[in-house]
Amino acid sequence: MNRLIILLAALGASPLRAAEPSTLGCVGLTIGQATMRALGENALRRNDREPAGPMEQELDALGAAADGCRQQHGWSDEAATAAAMWTLTSARLDAAAAALERDGVSPMAAGEVVGRLSDWQRDGLVREPIDAGALDALRQLAVEARLPTQGIVAHHLVWFTVMLIKEDNERARFAAM
Repeated sequence: MNRLIILLAALGASPLRAAEPSTLGCVGLTIGQATMRALGENALRRNDREPAGPMEQELDALGAAADGCRQQHGWSDEAATAAAMWTLTSARLDAAAAALERDGVSPMAAGEVVGRLSDWQRDGLVREPIDAGALDALRQLAVEARLPTQGIVAHHLVWFTVMLIKEDNERARFAAM
């Protein structure tokens, strides 16, 4: 372990400052729109069980960007991981929103449905496997909002919902670092 870290810990000091929430976008800005788009579109294809290209290059860029932002902003390793996960989830959310738009569903209308979910329903939708009661609640809210509840459109709505919840969770996790 680095002697400076040991010394600072012994003195009760933290060698890294808390992650500044305004720096969260650093990773996405560093990897750029093309990589963000590739991360999102490949994840959408996989989610739709369609062929998708390898993502090693994009994931390597994501890791390098997170490390560079960690050094630039003095983030902890945990904050850098949270920022990378938030960026990856944001790329997936953008792809899910674009899929909904192609399906004829407004992402804003879908977001309003997500906003009506209770905390336990939101938690249930990001579990592995997804909680059946939470999924039923999402479907009921979608029916009330006159959104599709069958086929690929409903599949995209569920994925959009999960990504929106995860993005919010990662943002909160980063801000707590």
